[in-house]
Amino acid sequence: MNASIVIKAKNEADKLEKLFRILKNQTYNNFEIIVIDNESIDDTKEICKQFDAQFVTILNKDFSYPNAANLGASIAKGKFIVFLSAHSFPPTKTWLADGLKHFDDKSVAGVYGPTFFYKDSPFIEKYIWSKNWLQWKLRFFIKSKKIRKGGMGVLGMTNAIIRKDLWNVHHFNEAYGAGGEDGEWAQYFFDKGYEVVWDPKFAVRHAHYIKTWKLMKKQFEEWGKMGSPQPFKTTNFDFRGDKEKFL
Repeated sequence: MNASIVIKAKNEADKLEKLFRILKNQTYNNFEIIVIDNESIDDTKEICKQFDAQFVTILNKDFSYPNAANLGASIAKGKFIVFLSAHSFPPTKTWLADGLKHFDDKSVAGVYGPTFFYKDSPFIEKYIWSKNWLQWKLRFFIKSKKIRKGGMGVLGMTNAIIRKDLWNVHHFNEAYGAGGEDGEWAQYFFDKGYEVVWDPKFAVRHAHYIKTWKLMKKQFEEWGKMGSPQPFKTTNFDFRGDKEKFL
């Protein structure tokens, strides 16, 4: 097994089924799928069984972003761990192959790409992420680039790949319960001379259905807190249109 796709999910059976169909149609198919489920009450478990995905439960009381990521990584059998949320949709059949090819370079610790909106996303999300959408549209003309320092969004776990052997050396820091564990992990390996690759071909569609500027400002405030350890709280997501995925 060369790759393990770890998907965080809660009450997203419809999105998960769509994601599974996209993954099954990838040109690169040497992978397993592991779903880390946060006590869903919908048909998530049945959908996983239908698509031969491993279903693993993480209790509400134990859930945080790094806890879920570490649980998935500990189970993963692949040399590379691909992290997705259940509502992150690869837009091409070569998405996984495009991401994995960068690991031919042994200095690469991880790969990530831009995220952009759904076709039915609110106008504000389309406006905010229009640059990311344009990067994806121009993916054959924009070169991938190596990143050697941290910052917001670097190696974002909405869509990222890391090396399992490096995760064995340094797990995700569980003090970053509300997010930011990805940036902390990347910085750990930047300090040791590794790099991560940003590639527009490794983009995903992603949305939270945030409909007003006030709520979008709240989202950026929450992202801004990820530079330091914060506990996970479901109330952090009250402003999102898809907040039921966190409650």
